[in-house]
This record gives sequence, structure tokens and C-alpha cells, in this order.
Amino acid sequence: MKKLFYVILLLNYNLTFSQDINFVFYKMLEEIDKINSISFIINVKERFYDKIKTSKGFFKINYNPFRLYYKQLDPPTYAEVLINDKYKTHALVNPNSFPFINLKLSVYGSKLRESQHHNLYQVGYKYFADIIRHLIKKYNVTDLSKIGNIITDFNYNNTSYYKITLINKNYSIINYKVEENITPQFLALKLNLCDISILELNRYMTDIFYEIKKGTVIKIPSDYAKKIEILIDKKLFIPVLISVYDNNGLFEEYYFEKIKINCNFTQKDFDENNEEYGF
Repeated sequence: MKKLFYVILLLNYNLTFSQDINFVFYKMLEEIDKINSISFIINVKERFYDKIKTSKGFFKINYNPFRLYYKQLDPPTYAEVLINDKYKTHALVNPNSFPFINLKLSVYGSKLRESQHHNLYQVGYKYFADIIRHLIKKYNVTDLSKIGNIITDFNYNNTSYYKITLINKNYSIINYKVEENITPQFLALKLNLCDISILELNRYMTDIFYEIKKGTVIKIPSDYAKKIEILIDKKLFIPVLISVYDNNGLFEEYYFEKIKINCNFTQKDFDENNEEYGF
């Protein structure tokens, strides 16, 4: 009788554990889907070959239609970027330095992608959610407890969060035959990867604009990440910290502060003539 009691207790524990990780994770995705607009400060750590580069910036984002305002806080250049109905594929940029004039620069171009893992359309939670969903669908994951775990009271900066860790056991480095002339940037977009990871594995490629010829066999990661750690706010159910790992350790990390969801933005928030901006 006592043995049966312990078996039932163990089964209930495992069921609760499984439900917890699935409930918290899918609740997070649900809340991300509800975001129509958002503002936050983001602290960035991104690996480029063997070095971790850090930065900090303030964002305002409206998703439909897509509009964005960005101000760089660290390094303290205080450069600004604006995307709105007028400036879509080419953002308006106030470099706040030489040549001391506003510039129109491609979101996918070298200036706005310099020392960045992602383009401006990928900033925030939506792209992250898409990457996670892609991996779950690709490997037909129905129960996240099979590939991860949850800590329901993880302390970070004196605040308690849910911490979810997902392990991708299928992650590997594979050979890939390029089907068309393409750059690492657009190959990564096609394959749901980060272009910097392609550069790290193929160091003869000079940058993300390098033209890879059709038929070339290159090294790529099978997936975006080997491991993902997420700290989730217990009230908002959105991430405050996202850490992504590959075979070489930490690949990128994003810490979000001063998050405001579904802001009452007006046209002025994405207007170059806003007196609070420097355009």
C-alpha cells in the first residue's frame, strides 16, 4: 500500500512538472502574440567569433503597421533610427556624429547590420517566438518536459522569475549545398538561422554580404540553437532574459528592462519632427 502511494505521488509530481513547463511556455507565446506595441530598454551580449560585444538601446515598436524608433544608449553615441510609413526598407538614421546629417540606410545594409546579430525587423519578442515555434514544429515536440525543464522560483536581480531551459539534442554542424547564389544574410533568413553563426563556421566569408555561389558546400548549424534559457516575468508572462547557446557556449543574450506593453503610441512617437528626437 505504501509503495502504491509513492508511485501515485511520483506520477502526480511528473504530471504537474510537465504541465508547468508546457503551461508557462505556451502562455508566454500567447502573451507575445497579444503584443501590438511595446517599448523597452535592451541590454545585448552577442558573440562575434571569439569576442562578446555588448550594447544597450531604447526601443519603441508598433507591429501593425510596423513602426520603430531606436536610440543607442551604450556605447553612448545616442544615434537614432526611425522606421515608419515614409521610411520602410530604408530607415531614417541620425548618426549624431559625422557627417552630422540624417541618412537613409537599408535595414539589411552594412551600416545598420554592423556588429549586430539581427536586423531591426527582428528586434523584440516576435522573431524569438517564431524561431521557437519553428524548432518545435520541425521536431514535432508535443511535451516540452521531454526536451527541457522549469524552475518556478528562479531569483535574478532580486526578483523571482520562471526559468525555462530547452535543450536541442538534434543540434549539430552539417554540410549544406547552396541552391542559388546567395549571401549569408539571406541564407540565414531562409533557413531560420543567424547569419553570424554561418560566418563563424565558414571563416573565409568576409561578412554577411559575401556572395556564396550556387553549388558551394558550406558548414551550417542544423538549427538556431543548441540550448535556450528564458527568464519569464510571472505577471506579464513575457521574457525578461533570453540566452542562446551553441557548441561554443553563449552565442547571444538579451536582457529587457522597463518593458511597457500595448502602449498608446501616437503618430508623434514615430515622427521625425518629434521635438524629443534629434533628426
